[in-house]
Amino acid sequence: MKTVGVRIPQGLLGGCLELQKLACLDLTGNKNWVVELSNLTKLRKLGIIGLKFNQGKSLCSLIDNMKYLQALNVFSDSKSESIDLVHVTSPPKMLTRFYVSGPLLSLPTWINNLHGLVRIRLRWSNLHSDPFETLQLLPNLVELLLLEAFVGEQLNIASQGFQKLKILHMLDLYSLKSLFIAKGSLPVLEEMSIGESKNLQLPLDIKYLPTLKTLNIYNMPPLFISSFLPTGIYDSTLKHMSNGYCQTYTLDYSSLRASVSMKFLYFMEMMMKKKVQLWSCIHEE
Repeated sequence: MKTVGVRIPQGLLGGCLELQKLACLDLTGNKNWVVELSNLTKLRKLGIIGLKFNQGKSLCSLIDNMKYLQALNVFSDSKSESIDLVHVTSPPKMLTRFYVSGPLLSLPTWINNLHGLVRIRLRWSNLHSDPFETLQLLPNLVELLLLEAFVGEQLNIASQGFQKLKILHMLDLYSLKSLFIAKGSLPVLEEMSIGESKNLQLPLDIKYLPTLKTLNIYNMPPLFISSFLPTGIYDSTLKHMSNGYCQTYTLDYSSLRASVSMKFLYFMEMMMKKKVQLWSCIHEE
């Protein structure tokens, strides 16, 4: 995990009292960052790179005083350096975007009080508890990304969970074995991505996702992929979803070459030319 930030000379930020956007601030070598950021109470967007565990409590105190903050993006110093965000006591009520890249000891409980959150992206969080238990209760959440964010075996979406979620990405969840989707959940979901989670077992309760328009499957086992292709067990289900316009995109069929006939492989490659959606980095918006 290597993210390039901006190193600002010490003393420069302290005088920018009207500053509203500060993205990708690299904390490396800046010993006075707490003092300088404490003056920036009008920030709408804050991005921090290179945060160490022992700096988390100080960052939480700063967040408490940033009442106008709408977007928070925090990168750990490394994939092994945990991020401590549990000490926020007065979270910004205007926060709509919450991005964290790095291990979390637990999902901050103060997120429960932020009903304005629209977009959450958790990368390399390595959570042991099901994050859906908390996140599915957020009333206005529209987009959720989990990338190496969960190390457990089961995720559960309860009835009435994620009532406004339209985009759900679940990637690189290496230990995940089952995904339970209850009837009545995800009523407006339009796009779902599942990738590099090779222990995930079928079946999936996608029949409860009537508005699904796009299903992205990335680097999954051959049996899993084939289940969503024409003649697969989910083919008829997909055709009846979203007025028959649900599209399935798959990426990386290299693992199939040793186990399928050339005729079937040719059919798959023709589908790829027409339907494959190359996976790209999700930009920080």
